[in-house]
Amino acid sequence: IRTGVHGVTAGKETMPAEETTVAEAFRAAGYRTALIGKWHLGEAWPNVPNAQGFENFIGMRNGHWNDYFDAPIERNGQPY
Repeated sequence: IRTGVHGVTAGKETMPAEETTVAEAFRAAGYRTALIGKWHLGEAWPNVPNAQGFENFIGMRNGHWNDYFDAPIERNGQPY
């Protein structure tokens, strides 16, 4: 609730870009970061994984709207 995320649809799932993510903290400390799976905190820049500290992202950005049995996924913003 503190971050403004209070649902899973209709924009309620979008985390403000100015929030510090764990990935941003780890990257600042020199770690490499990756997210593999489902991102459910926004699907437009700057609320995408690669803009929120994840060096690499393979998965889907639009949460539960995908077909989980043959889901289109991406790798760093490109179809994969």
